[in-house]
Amino acid sequence: MSNDAKTEKIKINKYFESILIMASPAVIIALFIACLAFFVHKGGMNLFELTSAIYDKYYQVILTAYIIVLPFFFPFALKLFRTNGISLFQCFTSKTNFIRDVIFGILAGIISYIFIFLDVHVLLKMPVEKTENVFLIIFEIISLVIVSGFFKEIYFRGIPYLLMKSKFGEWKSFLIGNICYTILDWPNLGISFFLGSIWYLFYRKRGSLIIPIIGHGLCNLLGILARSGALSFIGIIPVHNI
Repeated sequence: MSNDAKTEKIKINKYFESILIMASPAVIIALFIACLAFFVHKGGMNLFELTSAIYDKYYQVILTAYIIVLPFFFPFALKLFRTNGISLFQCFTSKTNFIRDVIFGILAGIISYIFIFLDVHVLLKMPVEKTENVFLIIFEIISLVIVSGFFKEIYFRGIPYLLMKSKFGEWKSFLIGNICYTILDWPNLGISFFLGSIWYLFYRKRGSLIIPIIGHGLCNLLGILARSGALSFIGIIPVHNI
């Protein structure tokens, strides 16, 4: 085999592995949630009612799935970056840009939560449901803020931008990653696609992975704080689910 052929084979393997690492956790979690939907589905349910029923009964199970499935693929992602001569941790930020990148991440998180609040609680008029279970709040922070914020952004923003855009172009790569992300979170009915777009735009502006990681985690954290009543001072007052 010629050197050119070997090089081309390596490139093909890189793109295949990139898509596989993104698609695998997305499909596994999406199918798992679809199986849970089978147990709560009742005749005449629309999609909004079905997804609400899934979260009402299996919310902690889904959080657990995130904690188990998402980190599982990280060693494969780390190896893929290393094989292609990329130090993943150097892609987070630099000492000179750290403060600015953190500020951009905070801004991304606030903007994305405002988008969710306007869409879900203003346009759709769904109440902010109160959460008083301290264990659940801690569990949400671990699953949605730390685990999801870190691993999802590496898989669905970092891999497309760092490993795939040279082959597919930036926006096709972005779409592939964002579609995988949306599939994983299908019960939120497409909101993840818009959130992923916000975090990607902030990410590509400065090229620091810490920005979407902070943005993703902070957006989820603000939602958790809102449900706990911690944001009542700005007028976001949760109500008990009846």
